[in-house]
Amino acid sequence: MARDLDPFSPLMNRDYGRSLRYAGRCGEALEAARTAVELDPAHWVTYDVIRNCSWETGRFEEAVEAAARWFEMGGLEDAVAPLRQAWITGGARGVLEFEADLFRANGRHYLAAMTYAELGRLDDAFDELFAAIDAGTRGHWSSRSSPFWSRCGRIHAGRRHSAAWARETEAGPAARRSDVS
Repeated sequence: MARDLDPFSPLMNRDYGRSLRYAGRCGEALEAARTAVELDPAHWVTYDVIRNCSWETGRFEEAVEAAARWFEMGGLEDAVAPLRQAWITGGARGVLEFEADLFRANGRHYLAAMTYAELGRLDDAFDELFAAIDAGTRGHWSSRSSPFWSRCGRIHAGRRHSAAWARETEAGPAARRSDVS
């Protein structure tokens, strides 16, 4: 394992922590991420691993502080005080609402989509997911995997067209489905 070859690399410890998180091993992931931060406190992306694993294991205060550090170091300094206020006034749900809106406002559509989905706000989640796809079809992703992103773009365009058609039709989609049965 790469981390065994270079145990003093913040990058290796961060990546190891991220892999452990995706494997559902948050306790070990937190240990690796904390090691990365000890080795290099300015390794700001690592705070995302700490935030997510802390959140997933119910350590919400630790998650909020890791998110605050991630925001400070990632160029969102103005969001730190409102984040902490969201925790004080709205608890875990307040933090998620704040983060989702912050991600949306800063064009981080994929993160906004995941956060809105966690909140159960599926319309917002799909809107943000499609905004991420739109950004991907115009940006660097389209050059790497254009057939995939082109297909996603066509699906998204069809969804927009269908939604507009449903709004313009007096009966709406539910009534049309009941006519078929």
